[in-house]
Amino acid sequence: MNRALRAAAVLAVASGGLVAVAAAPAQSADAEPDTCVAVLAKGETAPVDTACFSDFRALASWVTDGEITDAPRAAAVAAEDEALQDDLAALDAVVIGVEYEHEWLGGASITVIGEDGPCTGELTDLEYAVVNVGWEFAPPPGQGFPWWNDRVSSFTTGGNCWSNHFADEGFGGRNTGFVPIHNHLGGMNDATTSIIWS
Repeated sequence: MNRALRAAAVLAVASGGLVAVAAAPAQSADAEPDTCVAVLAKGETAPVDTACFSDFRALASWVTDGEITDAPRAAAVAAEDEALQDDLAALDAVVIGVEYEHEWLGGASITVIGEDGPCTGELTDLEYAVVNVGWEFAPPPGQGFPWWNDRVSSFTTGGNCWSNHFADEGFGGRNTGFVPIHNHLGGMNDATTSIIWS
């Protein structure tokens, strides 16, 4: 990923309290990462870049080339840190969603960045997609592919996007329908294989 995109996709808070971050190289295997990131391009079904970090502070430090080294360790706390938001607001990050391992936005997370800007708000415009989260999203170090498959239990969206989570690869099978947030996926809990953002 080029340095300009990395700098642009730093940290933002959207309507749902999302935290945006940029992709970066994975940490060592002995870390216990729970903050991952994927950058998507419109019209593509695989990320441009994806990686995981030991915590949000490590991610923010890498994204800002070491300019911010005191960010909160938890992404959820960073989302509510107004001073941090002010420092990074000028970077125009576009977060289209955050996927969580556990219900109520808990556990490991992967923040999804839309490199081509926000969604149009029209649910008929299928703008961003991942055909198979297990093979396309980077697993935390020490974990193998397809770690993210059948692991998503909750999510939020941003960047004027709503998402639809599907049980099968290639956007088939049971699905959530287009919604902006889901604290518990019920019958779709731990069943997501592909996702569309529109």
